[in-house]
Amino acid sequence: MQHAMLRLVVGLLLCVTTTTRNIYGMNPPQPPRISKRPPPIAATRRMTPVVATGDSSDADSHFASPRITSPRIVYGSATPGADLASWRVLRATWIALTNRGTRHVIDGTPLEDRYRIRHGLYVDTDLLCGVFDGHLGHRAAEIAAEKIPLVLHPHLIGKPLTPSHVENALCHSFLATEDAIQENDGGTTATVAYVWPNIKRKKLVISVANTGDSRTLICDMAGNILLETRDHKAIDPDERTRVTEAGGIVLGHRISGSLSLSRSLGDLEQKHEHCGRATGLIPLPETYSYTMGTPCFILQASDGLWDHETSDHAAATVAAALASGENRQALLEQATRELYHHACQDDAIAPRDDTTILLTLLEPNIN
Repeated sequence: MQHAMLRLVVGLLLCVTTTTRNIYGMNPPQPPRISKRPPPIAATRRMTPVVATGDSSDADSHFASPRITSPRIVYGSATPGADLASWRVLRATWIALTNRGTRHVIDGTPLEDRYRIRHGLYVDTDLLCGVFDGHLGHRAAEIAAEKIPLVLHPHLIGKPLTPSHVENALCHSFLATEDAIQENDGGTTATVAYVWPNIKRKKLVISVANTGDSRTLICDMAGNILLETRDHKAIDPDERTRVTEAGGIVLGHRISGSLSLSRSLGDLEQKHEHCGRATGLIPLPETYSYTMGTPCFILQASDGLWDHETSDHAAATVAAALASGENRQALLEQATRELYHHACQDDAIAPRDDTTILLTLLEPNIN
């Protein structure tokens, strides 16, 4: 009897096994696989209201969201020198647009760009504005945004303000900032414009210092470019010649086959001599000066914009926006958003790189 029952149980098991194989094949059914793909990145092409306002001298270290949202807008205005003679009065209105590129959203790293606005730094009528594009982290850009204005001030003291004196002071501030950056801080570009009063000529002057491939444009209200900085990349023929004459090697349009920039602040590991030869990577900025006679605007941006936009088209876009009405802040916002969305056209969601646009409207001789 027991043997009969055992044969019955074994027969039932064989029947169930055979049926299962006929339904699913040789492999038993697997539980449904849960996708580990991250949620889609939110689109940025929709025009949205201003999300924040505040003092744009802030270093903007609050970008830590793991998703792309709408670009952040910060704006402000000042009338430095309002209690002085009318020729020394300057009305400045600025707006900054910043957003993380898709590559930083995907890998979860923070925004590496910084910007800076300061007025009344040395005299009542001055204004400093700058954009800094960090790489290998945000620390070098953060240090440059904080330190350059602080170091510039003491280098201006003791001599009359002249273009050569101010440009020399800007160079000293860049080199002092280089000394403050540690090897593990990465590197950064820096493009800085300093507006100051030339008392002898009774004019306002804009002196600019630039290292790297962030760019500064000074334009009149018709969109004509009055001054434009030069991008410092190893692909540039003049920079390539300078690098090779210094003993550096350019491979694949990169210094030592690594960094596309030919000038930067930081990047100390790249600046170390290789096999007893200098790399040609330097922190020294190129400097420029322009004397203002009429209202103009300063457009500064990291290469998140310039990789997709020409200087001429950007200047024309801003000029067209500013000519369309009276509300300065609204017009500046319209212009920066148009520039940003134009930069998005080559990408489905947002530019791959971080993008910072700082637009400053200067109106001198306000009574």
